[in-house]
Amino acid sequence: MLEFEAIRNLVSSIFIKFVLFIILLLVGFVASVIVGKILKKAFVEFGLNGVFFKLVKKKINIEAIIITIISYSIFIVSLIFAFIYLGLSKKILLVFAIMIFAFLIISLLLNIKDFVPNFFVGIKLKKYHLKNGEFISSKSVKGKILSSSMTGIKILTKEKDLIFIPNTSLVRNGIKKE
Repeated sequence: MLEFEAIRNLVSSIFIKFVLFIILLLVGFVASVIVGKILKKAFVEFGLNGVFFKLVKKKINIEAIIITIISYSIFIVSLIFAFIYLGLSKKILLVFAIMIFAFLIISLLLNIKDFVPNFFVGIKLKKYHLKNGEFISSKSVKGKILSSSMTGIKILTKEKDLIFIPNTSLVRNGIKKE
């Protein structure tokens, strides 16, 4: 009878810890979503994207970048607290932190993999003097240039399809002004 009582107490304490672990995760998730929404309203009110555009002359959604970083940070902190509550050792948390850091580095490298070549090819494409409103064709795409950037161009086809063509594809397939 004593063994049954000990097992029941052990299972009960494990269950309670697991439920509180889930609650900590949910609180962290909800907090990150709420903070993200508050920041979005504040940034839109302040016009952060417009201010950033005036400073660097590039159209970058800096609001979304900052909101994402802060929201994920809040959730990760709540995740760490939840794991600490479970009683995981510092070594396990260190391994977890290294895994998150490796994931972030790999994500960054995968994003840079496409950006860097398109950026440098975009510099080469300046010699074509492509302007908004001009008609061009490249392989199987024909249309009017709506906008161009250092990474690619947006084309509106006759069928009213909006197509983004990376600069590397433009150079690889050739460009003809119509």
